Amino acid sequence: MTVWQRQMLFLKDADPKGPNYFVLRDGFEGTPTEPTQLNLWFLAKSMQRESNLFHYDGQCLVDMDVFVNTSTTFEPNTDKYGPTQEPYRRLMGFDPQFHPDGKLQETQLLLRIQQPPGRGYMVVLYPRLKEGEPPATFARLSENVVKVETPVSTDYAFLSPSRFSFNDEKVEFDGMAASVRYCRSGKVSVSNAEGRARFVVAGTLIEGSGGFVVTLDRGKVSKQTYGEGATVKVEE
Repeated sequence: MTVWQRQMLFLKDADPKGPNYFVLRDGFEGTPTEPTQLNLWFLAKSMQRESNLFHYDGQCLVDMDVFVNTSTTFEPNTDKYGPTQEPYRRLMGFDPQFHPDGKLQETQLLLRIQQPPGRGYMVVLYPRLKEGEPPATFARLSENVVKVETPVSTDYAFLSPSRFSFNDEKVEFDGMAASVRYCRSGKVSVSNAEGRARFVVAGTLIEGSGGFVVTLDRGKVSKQTYGEGATVKVEE
């Protein structure tokens, strides 16, 4: 039997106009016997690819950048779905700039990634305004870890259906689903979403279970737990 588990992190900025994006992870356990697919649809006019980064020119005022962290070697299938003629009318009128060729229609573009039995997926879905919001940069650190550089922070996202360990020059982590955000202001935010977790960040040991957030800001430490049974302790 195949056990499929989907995890998602939603990384939000304190400013609603700041970077707000998703990290999606699909994992498979048990005894997988069949290949799988990840299908993502986008309301967009066109797509441009640069290696594992896909940029979608959104039909409205927002574009979408998709970074495929896992798998590293794949040939995506792409397709398009939409009407061949104007399918409806609006009594209140419409703005032609939001519709392909000025026609009243919605065109969806498909990104399909396929994996052999048991292999998972990890992607970053990074929406941004067409004007005034610069792109992020993405780096694959491991099958379960991606680093996202935004205008306001450097973010580490960790996702796996089972516990794993990771470390580099900035962070040590052991857990399942979490993030560490290094803000340009110097503040560091550590979040855990599920399971037990251990972090070493900025010389500080953080251990806990369940949902919690720890903020390190110029010598001050604040912490908060979410959900029944969640715990966290901080040792400097």
